[in-house]
Amino acid sequence: MKSITKDHPNFGAALRQIDLEFFTSLKCKRLLKEQGIEMISWKEIKNILYP
Repeated sequence: MKSITKDHPNFGAALRQIDLEFFTSLKCKRLLKEQGIEMISWKEIKNILYP
């Protein structure tokens, strides 16, 4: 990952903060709704894989 992002100015904690801010924003929630994307949890995936 470091080699493919070596010239990326926000690699590391700053990039994770940007991701957090986007994925918790109203814009992201609207985009998910518009695209018909339903969020699921890792617990739901586990329950499907290991009933």
